[in-house]
Amino acid sequence: MPQTKIERQNLANSAVLQQKQYTITGALEVVTGNTIWITPYDITMASVQSTFATVPTGANVVFRLVDDNVTVATFSTNSASFSNTMNVNIDAGSKITVDITQVGTTNTGWGFTASFSYYHRTT
Repeated sequence: MPQTKIERQNLANSAVLQQKQYTITGALEVVTGNTIWITPYDITMASVQSTFATVPTGANVVFRLVDDNVTVATFSTNSASFSNTMNVNIDAGSKITVDITQVGTTNTGWGFTASFSYYHRTT
C-alpha cells in the first residue's frame, strides 16, 4: 500500500536531527526545575554537546536532563567542550528541564550552553 503525503512527511521529519539549547550567560550555580521545553511531539534525544566560556575548576559541573521530574540522563564535565550520545525516548507534552546539581568549587564556571540533539519520533 502506498504511503500518504502525511506519512511521507512524518518519515522525513523523523530523520531530521533538531536541537534545543539551554544557556546560562553568567556564573554557574546549582539550579533545578527550570523548564526549557514542553515537547510538542514524541522525540528521541540523541546527544548532548556542552561548552563553557570559562571552564569550571576544583570540581566537575554535573547537569542532568529531566523528563517530567524523572532524571533520564546525567552528565559530568570540566572540559571547555563536551559531547555524549544517548538514546532517550520522551513523549509529547513532557516537561523537560536541565538541572545543574554541582558546580566547580574553585571557579564555578561561566557561560554554559548545553545543546540537545533529537529526532521527531513517529512510532
